[in-house]
Amino acid sequence: MELTITAADTGDDRDLISLHHWLTRDAAVARHGRPELVALPHDAGELGGAFDVISMALADAAAIAGVGSLWVAVKTWRSTRARPPALRIEYDGVTVIVEEGSEVEIQPLLDALRHTSPPDDA
Repeated sequence: MELTITAADTGDDRDLISLHHWLTRDAAVARHGRPELVALPHDAGELGGAFDVISMALADAAAIAGVGSLWVAVKTWRSTRARPPALRIEYDGVTVIVEEGSEVEIQPLLDALRHTSPPDDA
């Protein structure tokens, strides 16, 4: 399944480019997938950034661990920003908006993953 991250409050793609750069250098994130910068199609005459979305495919069985690793990396990246942008994170029909960077904001996504992920065989 695909996880996407977009800037929730700005059309400026510099933050997404910076976050993508950060995520591609994070070893824990790399174990679960490869973040890609994606430009979405725009209507004629509509302006958009060069990149609109960070997209990352996650295997169902590893989704919780992948989202957890991604969350730690996003929080760390946000801590390096003077004014961290609000981010919209979507996965399997669940959308969360990260404005403060607290675990409470990401909890609905983790709860949904726990209910849809198959149990471990261990």
